[in-house]
Amino acid sequence: MNKKAFIQELEKGLKKIGVSDSIDIIKDYEIHFDNEFSKGKSEEEIAKELGSIPDILADFQLEEKTIIQKNKMNVASVIINDIFGYLGIFCMYMLNLVLISQAIVSLILGIYLMFSVDIFSFVPVLVSPFSIFAGFTIVIYSIFSFGFSILMFQSLNKMTKRLTKWNREVLKGEEFERIHVNHSKLIIKIIQISGVVLVIFLIVSYIVAVIMTKEVEFWHYWNWFS
Repeated sequence: MNKKAFIQELEKGLKKIGVSDSIDIIKDYEIHFDNEFSKGKSEEEIAKELGSIPDILADFQLEEKTIIQKNKMNVASVIINDIFGYLGIFCMYMLNLVLISQAIVSLILGIYLMFSVDIFSFVPVLVSPFSIFAGFTIVIYSIFSFGFSILMFQSLNKMTKRLTKWNREVLKGEEFERIHVNHSKLIIKIIQISGVVLVIFLIVSYIVAVIMTKEVEFWHYWNWFS
């Protein structure tokens, strides 16, 4: 079989089984014929080395089925990941909203305790200087919580954008990148400092309360939970 007959039969077979990139395949075989022919081989020898048309078509048909199956799996993977991915991100956004609300409430409560305000019956009135230390501790906690919520918000935004981009990459069969978030160095520093200060003031507040009440379980002295 010469080059022309081989190419014609191969092209006809590829179209019959529905191979998507048949044009590129035909070009590759034509180039192969030309390269081998320039080495001194006859067209019949080249065609024989390539194998029979039915065997070649069988390989391409199997490959095409594999591609179709992979695409179906990719679509299923995207759907499943979207369901759990976006749902998980939504839950994290809600958690972050709670964290921000907690930071705001903690800030108000800290100021409330620092100035020993007596407005709400459900908030125990603290005695100075313990009230100052306790209030300041809660204010520091609010700063720590707010900084952490900012980092969490940045990460969630990045994850949302990355998941959307991942969908396109998987459907196209492309390699996807890992998620990397560049957090603000200032926010990280604020979290680190406020975390250390928070621990210190928790300890100091406890020591002050114990000294004032002369009781390890000082909350009983002020009847906080009675």
